[in-house]
Amino acid sequence: MRRFSNRHAIALSPREAIVAAAARAYAAPAGSMMDAANEFQRLCALDHDDDTLFLPTWSVEDWQALFGRCATVQVVSGSMVIQRGDNERALYFVDSGALVAREPLGVLYHERPGSVFGEVALFDGRPRSVSVYAVKHSRLLRLEMSGLMAFGRQRPDLANELLLALGRVLAFRLRRAERRIDPEARNGVRAAH
Repeated sequence: MRRFSNRHAIALSPREAIVAAAARAYAAPAGSMMDAANEFQRLCALDHDDDTLFLPTWSVEDWQALFGRCATVQVVSGSMVIQRGDNERALYFVDSGALVAREPLGVLYHERPGSVFGEVALFDGRPRSVSVYAVKHSRLLRLEMSGLMAFGRQRPDLANELLLALGRVLAFRLRRAERRIDPEARNGVRAAH
């Protein structure tokens, strides 16, 4: 099955096509920055064993201070959000919906509310390493590097906590990628990092 976005045609696997077809029946609510702040405060206060941000001490007001620096992006199912190779230094927070990160070899990971993507290019300033597609109508909050820097000047304590939480996300994703390609890592034997 092929889905067409406003930028590119993408090929979906049979499983992704089923998920996308089911998801098209639902639309993400428009919501507000206050709704997003409440939801992130709830989701990120829990210690997940995955790549969800973990910021248990952040209040709704802390999230509002960060999201005040973000632009809201509405994405329809099947659309490409970022393309591998693009030059963009922005971080995306998933407020609602579902997305999938793909590379030429297949699906890397799935994004859901409370997660982030775009952290690699944000940190290293190099072209995007994966493409990200919406498999469900999604609402994202986009934080440009300039917004992150301004947030750091306004609230250095929170900016430091955010950067450490993003480091945790990167470490989790690195270990997951390592398990995919290294049989020893898959069996619980890990290299020292």
